[in-house]
Amino acid sequence: SQTYLFQKSGHVIAFYFLAFMIHFTIRKGSSGFILSVAFGLFTEIAQLYFSRTGCLLDVGYDVLGISLYFILYMINQKIMLLSSKAQSG
Repeated sequence: SQTYLFQKSGHVIAFYFLAFMIHFTIRKGSSGFILSVAFGLFTEIAQLYFSRTGCLLDVGYDVLGISLYFILYMINQKIMLLSSKAQSG
């Protein structure tokens, strides 16, 4: 349904920006990825204690947003590297 898609796209977008903020703060890609995923797992587990249902599928949407950020970041880095090589060579 439209509500389901809206909620799940919210997971993807929120965790995309979470990955950006963590990566920007600690400046290490692998650590940023792991911390972001751990936060996603933690939030789903924590929901079990607050009258909500934790869902592993939601963690999958979280990881999708995190992965999307890091994939786009790596593509951007490659483009910048190729651009700087082209300008210097």
